[in-house]
Amino acid sequence: MDCPPNPLPDLANMFLFQDVHRDSLSDLLDQCEHTALEGGDVLLAPGTRNHNLYLVLAGKLGVHLDDVDNPAVTHLLPGQCVGEMSLIDEQDTSAYVVAAEPSRLLTISRDTLWLLIERSHTLARNLLAILTGRVRQGNELIVRGMEREKILSAHANQDPLTGLQNRRSLMANLAGMVERARQGGGLLSLVMIDVDHFKKYNDTHGHPAGDAALQAVAVTLNSHLRGHDIAARYGGEEFVVLLPDTTVAAARKTAERLREAVAATAIRQEGQPLPGVTASFGLAHLEAPQDGDALLATADAALYRAKLAGRNCVTE
Repeated sequence: MDCPPNPLPDLANMFLFQDVHRDSLSDLLDQCEHTALEGGDVLLAPGTRNHNLYLVLAGKLGVHLDDVDNPAVTHLLPGQCVGEMSLIDEQDTSAYVVAAEPSRLLTISRDTLWLLIERSHTLARNLLAILTGRVRQGNELIVRGMEREKILSAHANQDPLTGLQNRRSLMANLAGMVERARQGGGLLSLVMIDVDHFKKYNDTHGHPAGDAALQAVAVTLNSHLRGHDIAARYGGEEFVVLLPDTTVAAARKTAERLREAVAATAIRQEGQPLPGVTASFGLAHLEAPQDGDALLATADAALYRAKLAGRNCVTE
């Protein structure tokens, strides 16, 4: 809402008017209206046209993206302005600007702003600096948003306990590897791994100890693979390893090396040693008619045979 004009504060202390000779602009500035806002009042909203530049004289404004209920991405304090971008490019505003507390603004219309710019190159320079800062701030928001998206994407594909890929990510990678092997005539082996007697381990030593064991096994598996191999937690105490471009003989050697490494893995919980674990390994190789699900089923059947054979062994 508009309020009666109040004497202008010392505009020279505000960036827009820094080094600007006030005398040459006073007649125009005296014509500018003052706007008073109560806390929560919306000054600008997305999708609406803006015809003014607002200079904050007192109070605080919040800038909100998408919704006024979202946290403010920045706050505007006395001496700062808002509305300059939508005013100059004559496009709809792109964010909500809301009074975070009772505020008083100097309202400079579009026509008055252009007259001010014509009279003062210094004011034009200051406005250009403000616009540049606004663009830079927007770029920083985009970068932060991309970083958050990367983090969320990583969490969506990562098992929170072990840090390995989760089942969802595994299935996506498996489908891609099967397709590439089919098209290029390549090789693909899959190892399904089950930690032996894990329920008994949990019951005897407690679930935190079981978690520590799974984490240790995950680290061991990951550290004994090539860069393009993939280790994933399939669920519970089960893991899956994908071995692309690997011959049958090399896959057997890798599975046996992983089995020995797991059996030799030291497990600690809060610095205290725990008993080690062993694991059973089922190995399968991609055959021409198989898809990813069929390859997993073949490896699962091999894992079952490893358990029947006494566990802590590799079977195909």
